[in-house]
Formats: sequence, C-alpha cells, structure tokens
Amino acid sequence: MATDRDKLIAFVRETHRLTGETDIVARGKAGREVSAATAADYARVGRARLDLEDDSGGRLMDGVSRQSWDHHRAALRHEAAMAFRAHRSACDRAQRSHDLRTAARHAWASRAALRAYTAVSTATRPPDRSAPRRSKRKTLPKGDGWQKRAWEAATAAMRPALACGWIGARPNEIELGVALERLQTRQGEVVQVLIRGAKVTDHSGQPERVLWISATSPEGQALLSAIPEGATKAEVRRGAKRINLDWSQRIRPRIGGKPSAYSLRHQFAANLKGAGVNPIEIAKALGHLSVKSQGRYGSGRQAQSGGICLLAVDASRPVLTGPDADRVIDYGPGDP
Repeated sequence: MATDRDKLIAFVRETHRLTGETDIVARGKAGREVSAATAADYARVGRARLDLEDDSGGRLMDGVSRQSWDHHRAALRHEAAMAFRAHRSACDRAQRSHDLRTAARHAWASRAALRAYTAVSTATRPPDRSAPRRSKRKTLPKGDGWQKRAWEAATAAMRPALACGWIGARPNEIELGVALERLQTRQGEVVQVLIRGAKVTDHSGQPERVLWISATSPEGQALLSAIPEGATKAEVRRGAKRINLDWSQRIRPRIGGKPSAYSLRHQFAANLKGAGVNPIEIAKALGHLSVKSQGRYGSGRQAQSGGICLLAVDASRPVLTGPDADRVIDYGPGDP
C-alpha cells in the first residue's frame, strides 16, 4: 500500500515530467535578470491576476485587451515561473527535512504555478483590436504660424503659460510651476527651463527635465517676455483648468479650428521629429521615461519649417529603450 511519502514522490515526479514539456525552468532562471522596475511591474500584474490557491490559477489572461496582451503575458509567465522555482526549491528542502506536510503544500503550489504558466503560454490573443485612442495631434492647425496667432489672441495674463506650453509643458506641469532663467553663453543668449513632471510614478515619467531654448527663436522670445525686465529668473504658474478655459473661451474662438493647450505639446513633438532629433532626446524633452511613448504625439509630417528652438535637454532619469520601454506608460487620461 502506497504511503504518503510514496504519493508525494509520485506527484513530484509527475510534475517534473510535465515541466519538461515547457520552458518554465529556463524562464525562471532568466527571470532573475530583469530590472528592478520590470520586476516590480510584473509583480503588480501577478498580484492582480495570479492566484495559486485557485484551481484555475486566478484571472490570468481573462479580459486582457489585445493592446495589453503581450505585456500581461510576459508578466504572468515571469511570475508563474518564479513562483514555480520558489515552491519547487521549498518542496525539496522540506523533503530533505522529512517534513512531508510542508513538502506536499509546496509541491501542490508548484504544480499550480506550472498549470498557470501553461494556461498563459497557450492563451489565444483576442482577434479584435480595440478602437485606437484619440490623439490631439489630429487637432493641430496647418501652417507655420498658428502658435503665433494663439499668442496674439491671448491676453497678457495668459501668455506666460502659453509660452511654456509652446515648448511641451503640460497644463498640469505649468500648474506646478515652471522655472525660467535667462543665461548668457558662448553661443549667445539662452533660456533655461526647468519643468517638474506632473505624470510621474515609480515606473513612468520624468520627475524633472531641463530644456535649453534659443533666445532668438519665437519660443525663446515668448519665454523671455515672462521674465520681468531687469531680472534673470521667473516662475510661471497657472492652473490647468484655467489654461484650458483660456483656450476654449478666448484663444480657440479667435484663431479657429480645434486646437487646445495640448496641441502646443503635440506641435513641439512634431517639430523635433521633423528635424531628426534623437528619439531619446525627444523623450526627455516631453518628460517621458519610455522612448516609445512619443509615438502618440505629433508626427514628423506635421513639423513646421524654420528650425527648432531646442538647443539641449536633460532629464532626471535615463530613458528606457528596448523591451523595458514597452512596459512603461507615460500618459494617462487627458494626455495626449
């Protein structure tokens, strides 16, 4: 008659056999090499969707959209593989200590992790693609001078915030306060702009970015007008809701079309793309952590003539590229 130990050994052997039909062991070894940010992101998805005490493994890929499919699949495969590795090791230790109850518990959990890994790996991607999210880059007016027309339509109180939006600052970032400083360099006069990020988490956004803008450009001239005469520094601050009302109640009716405060940001991105600026530098200028996020912003085909105002840019975090960039979302409701 089979003993509890015999049953446990048989169960473990069967699990090892099933393991050989997958790449879960290799995935578990590779999982130790992901970045800390990626590991934290994967763990968040795992907490929401992976449940080894549930016979089905938890929610897993249930309800995941086509756009999020690859991200969730990678996260859950990683979490299931790491759980399998941990429980299998714990089972082995318990067996060596002759603690059959603990060994059986970890053996069952490792099998559950294996089932979840297999279910995620073989899940079918949804056939239909959700409707693409609307982007305000479609509201960009045609022509080179629409920002100047907006400037002329704005009141004196509105113009400092408009100048900051002209170089890509979000309304919420202007509400936090944008620091301007007039500098003299060997290349001539420059406006240094410090923007504190408004959409920043542990895994997205730039807490701060600094842009150096040519003082002779239209954008530079607009920024300089916000610095009081005789001073070298100023801070621009205006409420985000107030900025949106500036556009809806005064600026847009006077210049026509559907531009908004965010249209300035899209045009700034389009001009950088049209000028061939390195995507990493564009990400820094827009306050993005991922090089991929700028794909939602103005295209190079929408670039204006006359060159670009940006001389240099720096950001507080390195911009992510490659697979890590795919797992970052630098935008949220209202952005872009």
